[in-house]
Amino acid sequence: MQVSAKSGGDFIIIGKKTYFCDQIRVGKAKTSIYLDGKRFIKVPTWIINAYAQGGNLYEYLSVLNKNQDRTEWAFMQFITTRDGNRLYRYCSNCLHYDPVSRKIEPIRPVYRYYTFRKGVFVSVTDDNNVGEIFSLFGLKVIN
Repeated sequence: MQVSAKSGGDFIIIGKKTYFCDQIRVGKAKTSIYLDGKRFIKVPTWIINAYAQGGNLYEYLSVLNKNQDRTEWAFMQFITTRDGNRLYRYCSNCLHYDPVSRKIEPIRPVYRYYTFRKGVFVSVTDDNNVGEIFSLFGLKVIN
């Protein structure tokens, strides 16, 4: 899927249809789309392919661990693309569960970066290789 977020324009993609809207409230089970301050439509969250909110694009992708085992599906924030590779950010521990380490811990945001090429998982970062993955995209790690 090739989509891009236009500045300030919120939208949601369900199947092949795009809905431009004023606001999106993404919930675990249901998502509400608002137009003119009123709820326009409410849909099951799992049917959403992607959405843009506040200038950020989120795509529904499989979360995999280093063994390429699918642990779940989640919305990942699109960061950038380079040479056909797409870089996404996912907060592994924002919901108490880190699918990479498979530990349940108190909320302490741990960001993992996933690389996909042609929609296929390529790699996931850990504390040791984040700089290497970022350099492939021309990015630098700032502590």
